[in-house]
Amino acid sequence: MKGKKIKAVSESGVTILETMIASAILLVGIVGVTGLLTVATVQNQDQGQDLTRTTMYAQDKMDQLMGLSFNDSTTDTTEGTSSPGVGLSVGGSTTTATAGYVDYLDATGKPLTSSTNSFFVRKWSMSVNAGGNLKTITVVSTALVTKTQGAQPTTTLVCFMTQ
Repeated sequence: MKGKKIKAVSESGVTILETMIASAILLVGIVGVTGLLTVATVQNQDQGQDLTRTTMYAQDKMDQLMGLSFNDSTTDTTEGTSSPGVGLSVGGSTTTATAGYVDYLDATGKPLTSSTNSFFVRKWSMSVNAGGNLKTITVVSTALVTKTQGAQPTTTLVCFMTQ
């Protein structure tokens, strides 16, 4: 076996410098994702609070309307506005602010006399079936001012009342 040379096998591994560079790259990635998760969590919380409030305000209005008698057309159902309410009279709109069928609320949910500085708006409508014995009441509550971008949190409730 003369003439054969034995080569030394290099036992090189990962150097401390390579480990530090890899760790730094990983750290930058983790910090970036953590920041994104923080922003997403805060926005989700804000949207959830706004949606919860629109749901509460819609339910409050629906409770008020469902407490009236079927033929009531005189009770003032508006809160704070100068337009008198019209009880359960057929009319109103859930897309357009119609006098007698709209409330404006401030940031704490207190009624306002107009849309100026309002944070929430509640609109409702009444319709009656052909037989005149079933009313459909629809209430839509929307957050006009939100802390986040995107669609305005809105809650729609529909109830039926029989004579």
